[in-house]
Amino acid sequence: ETTSQVLTRREVYSALRRKWIPERLHRMVFQFVRKALGERTWQYQDNLPPLPVPDLQHSLERYLDSVKPHLSAEEYKRTEEVVRQFQDGVGPVLHRQLVDRASTHKDWLEDWYMEAGYLRSRKPVTLSSNLSGSLPYLEHGWTAQEGTQEERGTLVVWHALQFWKLLRTEQLPVDR
Repeated sequence: ETTSQVLTRREVYSALRRKWIPERLHRMVFQFVRKALGERTWQYQDNLPPLPVPDLQHSLERYLDSVKPHLSAEEYKRTEEVVRQFQDGVGPVLHRQLVDRASTHKDWLEDWYMEAGYLRSRKPVTLSSNLSGSLPYLEHGWTAQEGTQEERGTLVVWHALQFWKLLRTEQLPVDR
């Protein structure tokens, strides 16, 4: 890597400003909406209804639907059998425990998800759970070319941090 291939911070910032002008528009829209509505991101959090516990039968059907495209006919038959055993065995007991937990916790899943999805997992968080929401999809406006990886990577990180900043300062409009 030669000195001429290394971009300075100023050059990267300049490239970002030239190539990603929609971010400015995005920021202006958020500021306008926030001023117009006068709402904060978490303003209604305490008024949200509790997270419902899905019906066991519905969950099992959705599970079978989700695995079917990935299994052979024989594997799917075996999976259906395992699901039936779960439904006739421990499934209703575990479902009842979820319903009981939901009666004492507004969000019965939050603690478990935080523990299993973020804290206990040793997988790279960026790949296995996306804490910051969707990242900008650049292929339509800036096709990948050799030598653009650093700029594109910088954009992804920059947009993730911008989203995080909006979230933490409660500047995202309320999703209705």
